[in-house]
Amino acid sequence: MSLDWLGALFLSAALVLINVGLAHSGGQAAAGPVFDFSAGAAVVPTWQKTAPYFAGGGLALLVFIWLERRAIHPLLDLRMFSRANFTVACAVNFVVGFVLIIAMVAVPLFVNAVLAEGATLDEFIKSAALDSGQILSALTVAMAIMSVVGGWLCARFAYRLPTVAGLLLMSLGFYLMNTWSAAVTYREMAFHLMIAGLGFGLVIAPVGTAVINAVQPHLRGVASGIVLIFRLMGMSVGLSSLTAWGLYRFDVLSLPYSIAEIGQHIGAITAQILNETFLASAIFALLTVILTFNLRPEVRQLETR
Repeated sequence: MSLDWLGALFLSAALVLINVGLAHSGGQAAAGPVFDFSAGAAVVPTWQKTAPYFAGGGLALLVFIWLERRAIHPLLDLRMFSRANFTVACAVNFVVGFVLIIAMVAVPLFVNAVLAEGATLDEFIKSAALDSGQILSALTVAMAIMSVVGGWLCARFAYRLPTVAGLLLMSLGFYLMNTWSAAVTYREMAFHLMIAGLGFGLVIAPVGTAVINAVQPHLRGVASGIVLIFRLMGMSVGLSSLTAWGLYRFDVLSLPYSIAEIGQHIGAITAQILNETFLASAIFALLTVILTFNLRPEVRQLETR
């Protein structure tokens, strides 16, 4: 069986173009064109910069789908998406990636802009880096530990229960993070991140198991790769959304202050922007619970179909 090189080419092109478009979407306007470094470069709306990338990526994706439906040995068997468990698991993993990158990026931003201290720039940087790493460990350690528990719960109660519980814990954790201010303590931050981490951990095993059990044995490797791609795409969209929203809100919230005054309010403005992002992530995770009710409750290995 030969590799579907043409399908691989168009899928790669679609993913690269979409990711580049997302990378350029962080703001309302940007200097362009991209490779024009002259002082008189025109300022164009961001959508005009990103539209060619998204259009090209969408076109490449359509060509990829057209090719896969006709290939004898397709790179990706599109019939996998006709199975409810596979499609829902991919969608949930997209949300997990979206929300996870928000935490991984926004928490260090909060520490750096709002809480970090130091008499010198060197001390400030060291304090911010150390504190950010220690705080995020509450998220990652809880996620690692709870992934084992999520696997056990999946074996006992199938996919739906641990996935719903995980999404609810994620939503609760980010809702509590929405309350952070300059007065928040590192202990409170760690507790809130631990709750979110417990939620992330609970979701990992059920989603992965649902994908593997939803397809035939010879498709399980491809299915595992596809669900990972959905998480990575969620992270790309989450990062670009955080950047675009942050820049937009910073422009709005900084309008009342002069250039001389803005430095005194950076911490408060950053806290408000990140709080809004945390709240949006909590709502996003909560709404995703609706999808999980389409997960079939049984856990079984499909040897033939």
